Amino acid sequence: GQALNQLMGVMDSKEKKKAQLGQSELIMLYNMVRQNADKLVEHYRDYKKGLVNLSHASTDFRELSDMMNGARAGQDAARQLEMEYTVRKAQRDVINISDDIHRYRQALIDLAGNEAVSKLDKDVQSELQNLGESNTSSLADKAKSAPPM
Repeated sequence: GQALNQLMGVMDSKEKKKAQLGQSELIMLYNMVRQNADKLVEHYRDYKKGLVNLSHASTDFRELSDMMNGARAGQDAARQLEMEYTVRKAQRDVINISDDIHRYRQALIDLAGNEAVSKLDKDVQSELQNLGESNTSSLADKAKSAPPM
């Protein structure tokens, strides 16, 4: 009976050795985890920065549109064309930033999952509102629905 137990102990020892990761495998695993964590942090920062930029760009677009509409009657044709170009440029900026935000958000979903990013949207929205970025309440929603370009 004792010989059988010793044999089983040797077998268990061999199985444990097989299950353990070697130092090089541990280093590779650490590097993979570290790279994913770095990507996650980078996409998070880009996403949050993009939401703030979108808020500012949207405000600029609205203000420029209002100025253009208010000043239209007293302007010559050349000045009107210049204002219209400026408003279209501001609109393109909003669209480009929205596209970037959508890509960052999708990258976050790929790394962390939909549930985590939905929670992040709520947290970022709350944080930005507390900082006075009142326009951001619907920006995360726009980023969710904006198709990538």
